[in-house]
Amino acid sequence: MSKRNTMRLLRNTVIMLVLLVMMLLWNRVVIFAEQSSVGDGVPDGYMLIEGDIIVPDNYFETQGRQAWRENSWWPNGIVPYVFDTSFTSQYRDSMLAAMAELEAVSRIDFVIRGSESDYIYIQLADVNNSAVGRQGGKQLVNIFNWNKRFIMVHELMHSLGFWHEQTRPSRDQFVTIQFDSIKFESRHNFDIHSDAGEWGYYDFASIMHYPECAFSICDCDTTSSTCCCENSGQGRTIIVKPEYSQYQSVIGNRDSLSNLDTLSVMFAYPPVPWWKFCSKDADGLFPDGTFGNPYHTFSEGETGTSPGGVLWILAPGVYSAQGLHKKPIIIKAPLGGVILSQ
Repeated sequence: MSKRNTMRLLRNTVIMLVLLVMMLLWNRVVIFAEQSSVGDGVPDGYMLIEGDIIVPDNYFETQGRQAWRENSWWPNGIVPYVFDTSFTSQYRDSMLAAMAELEAVSRIDFVIRGSESDYIYIQLADVNNSAVGRQGGKQLVNIFNWNKRFIMVHELMHSLGFWHEQTRPSRDQFVTIQFDSIKFESRHNFDIHSDAGEWGYYDFASIMHYPECAFSICDCDTTSSTCCCENSGQGRTIIVKPEYSQYQSVIGNRDSLSNLDTLSVMFAYPPVPWWKFCSKDADGLFPDGTFGNPYHTFSEGETGTSPGGVLWILAPGVYSAQGLHKKPIIIKAPLGGVILSQ
């Protein structure tokens, strides 16, 4: 082989090696970009409460609460979304499957954002968190457990307007919070949310309920196995009251929507517009028959329900139904225990 050909071969070999190295480096950069995260995903000016709920830094001040949209539902159930570029096709498919769980039981429709000003922005992070309800503009849904469908459903439920089950005002009637077993800096996560609406029974099986070892000082990841709440039960932070003890192993469900979860999403975002609601426990001044503001009486509910529609009586109890009723409507009591009395 001539000297010229040898030099040409050597040069081509070097070029090929350089190209190969560049390709490998590029692939590493792309992989890193796809799998990178943004820490806890909480933007400047915001903080976390209850472990995974994003609120403004001044949330506990009057000004902050006034700026916060309380129980703000998405109009017509349409929730525009954007996936961060860090989401691979595998991540996207997993999140779409989580969205489908909620779309299957309600009017919720997650749609790719067009020009909508209010939307959720879904990105990878080191933890899972979200705002509660439609807050306006771009709001984050941060995901760490992208391969755990119902953990993602939990965060999506927050973004739809649902709070944690164990922070409802009646919480202490059903469970005991063991504050001595909770990491000191995490105790605020168990504060009762006094402004949250309550409907139905206390749902131990809710996907929105904390597990029994939430924020325990006996953390399997940071302490020895001799103090591991998940394995031994030592250091439980939530203990179910004795009369409900059969539910101790149920709390913290992340495998499926409970029956009450399904009903709650279904009623907050009714699949059909002719559903109306009434409840003897309602206290709204100007009821409009929606789930969040139901009619007070059976008479109001019957009047407000279109012929062929469904009137859901939300709270068990006795409802006055004197007179002759000719309107063809369907009456349902999702929790049972309803008596229509003459």
